[in-house]
Amino acid sequence: MEEKKLQIEIKKNFEAGYKEVCSLLTKQLVELRKQKNRTYAANRKIMSVSLKNKIFGAHTSLSRDMATAVKTMGEMNTMMGQEKITGNIRAFQKAYLKMDMIDELTSAASNDAV
Repeated sequence: MEEKKLQIEIKKNFEAGYKEVCSLLTKQLVELRKQKNRTYAANRKIMSVSLKNKIFGAHTSLSRDMATAVKTMGEMNTMMGQEKITGNIRAFQKAYLKMDMIDELTSAASNDAV
């Protein structure tokens, strides 16, 4: 609004023939535009810093959560024991193979019966 007021004043004074007043008002208008640009630049920098702070906070939170997950996984490894898990997997594989063999035998026997 201030810029518009200055422009109107410049036009009025130019039509009235006050060149010195016009030059002063023109300088004020130029300074006002420079100030506006500086204000926009400062706002952009403030927003940039704010976003960087948010990102830093997110990274901090993520690293803290990852540390908790690693600690929990380590505790689970000590509780479960690798040998016990490996034994369970081998027992499951044996049972699966045994079941698969029984299925093949029963399907072969039913095919022979037909």
